[in-house]
Amino acid sequence: MSTFATEILDAYLDFYRHEWGRGIIPLHDPLAAGVLLDPSFATAWVDGPVNVVGHRFTSRARLMRTHDGLPPAFPSTPAPPTRVVTAVDAPRFVADFVEVLSR
Repeated sequence: MSTFATEILDAYLDFYRHEWGRGIIPLHDPLAAGVLLDPSFATAWVDGPVNVVGHRFTSRARLMRTHDGLPPAFPSTPAPPTRVVTAVDAPRFVADFVEVLSR
């Protein structure tokens, strides 16, 4: 596992060096997978409608409500409630992630 992880992480570092000018590895994708496997990584969340919003070349899922729980001031498409994680136990996740990659 550690050999495979090293090759993947090298590719990530190269990509972010090229795109952002620095060697970093954002953990949002591994964290999303981690929360699916162990929901206790999530420490806070809200439920509400989510829309996929596109701007030119990017698309993002966006919670369609304000911090007060009100609908946004712009048009949105009705959608069923979706759980959106707003806080995680980052130190515990990173420790677990590194331990798994070290195997």
